[in-house]
Amino acid sequence: MISPLAGLRILVVGDERGIAALVVRQLERAGAACVAAHSGREGLDQLTDGAWDLVVTDTQMPGASGFDILDAAQRLAAPPAVIVMTAPGAAAEPLTAIERGADGYVVKPFAPELLEREAGAAAELRALRAQAAVAEGVGAYGPVLLVLGEVVSAAERADPFRTGYSALTAR
Repeated sequence: MISPLAGLRILVVGDERGIAALVVRQLERAGAACVAAHSGREGLDQLTDGAWDLVVTDTQMPGASGFDILDAAQRLAAPPAVIVMTAPGAAAEPLTAIERGADGYVVKPFAPELLEREAGAAAELRALRAQAAVAEGVGAYGPVLLVLGEVVSAAERADPFRTGYSALTAR
């Protein structure tokens, strides 16, 4: 089975070099091409320099926060999916990230496989949104939205903490 991350360009932004390297290794094993940035400022520079499919960013960094990166990503002509990594004591950060438009989150410390799964789901949702946008342009988006609804429902059933996630990301 081909990974949903195969062939994607992913920007990993985190000031903790060990964690960033772990994320890059895991996502590259899944077939993605990754670039790491080690500060918020460097992440913002990389974000505007490349066409990214996915951004994985820490929230607390010098230079700019992960929320700054999330906001900048959403302003791009072709916004990438965004996964936010949060500290274990920052209970409000995941909800804030989702409310601000992040496609997913992981709380540190995390298993690399969990991040890969979250990134894959975010990449698939981004692809479905792109298909829906194209279909909407030709007026035939009903089937795509049905499939998208089923994917989101399945994700919420698999992880009860994600209940309501679809309502926040349906924008």
